[in-house]
Amino acid sequence: MADKKGIAHPSPLPKAVKSMGQNFLVNRDICRSIVDAAGFDAGDTILELGPGLGAITFELAGRVSRVVAVELDARMFSYLEAKAQAEKITNITLVSGNMLHLCFEKLAKDMGVERLRIIGNLPYNISSPMLFHMVDAGDYIDQAVVMLQKEVADRLIARPGCKDYGILSVIFQYSAEMEQLLQVAPCMFRPAPKVMSSVIKIRFRPPVRRVSDFHLFVRLVRAVFQQRRKTLANSLRAFLGAESSGRRGLSQQRSIEALECLNSCGIRPERRPEELTVEEFVGLADVIAAHALPLHENSIFVEVS
Repeated sequence: MADKKGIAHPSPLPKAVKSMGQNFLVNRDICRSIVDAAGFDAGDTILELGPGLGAITFELAGRVSRVVAVELDARMFSYLEAKAQAEKITNITLVSGNMLHLCFEKLAKDMGVERLRIIGNLPYNISSPMLFHMVDAGDYIDQAVVMLQKEVADRLIARPGCKDYGILSVIFQYSAEMEQLLQVAPCMFRPAPKVMSSVIKIRFRPPVRRVSDFHLFVRLVRAVFQQRRKTLANSLRAFLGAESSGRRGLSQQRSIEALECLNSCGIRPERRPEELTVEEFVGLADVIAAHALPLHENSIFVEVS
């Protein structure tokens, strides 16, 4: 379809698919604000996850050297391709793929960067597993500016003692620094979601104190927070019991009791999981790891409710 000036534009706009968690940004002002807050440089090559109708994609294209946009929906892919051609924008590269299956190491190499700079409006229905996928590849990601359901963003930045403090809080604060940039009202999307959204900047960095077995650390954090109403003595006892069953590699001959473990870390057994700092979880995991057999697990890719 062409406008009055004879310029071709892709039409009609693809409709959002609920099962894919699609909510498209349609307000240009908020798109400008998001890109402003991201703080990208003119010479940057940016990886965009889930461009949708391209509201952020085309705003970015006018400000950075190159945008590589990964889109799963073939309708969106065709729409963006036609729009870029119609507007003669040549610094957008479209990649067909599922963001959950991306190899960030390969992408960084293909894009010619040491570490990726990412932006994305993450579908609500896959936000937690996608966040963990990025943590798993943190060595290849410099920073990620992502839009999330506000509830999820609040959990990322929550501090110990807060009701929102949990699995996401501990794992991400171990691996990264987080900054909440702005909030986005439902009316900025089509269709409008039923919740507020938040844009958060995640800067991946080496941990303040590196844990000896990262995957055991993740399992420990998940296990105790899944029983967050119990004391640490009780939730840790259940976790150690599961580990010593042989499924996870804790040696029966070298097993450690929950109270012994907590006492060696200076942690009172009556405390609850949400009271522990990231550093205390690291210390706890290191004590357990000292009594564990080697494991061969390569991913922490898990879904967190």
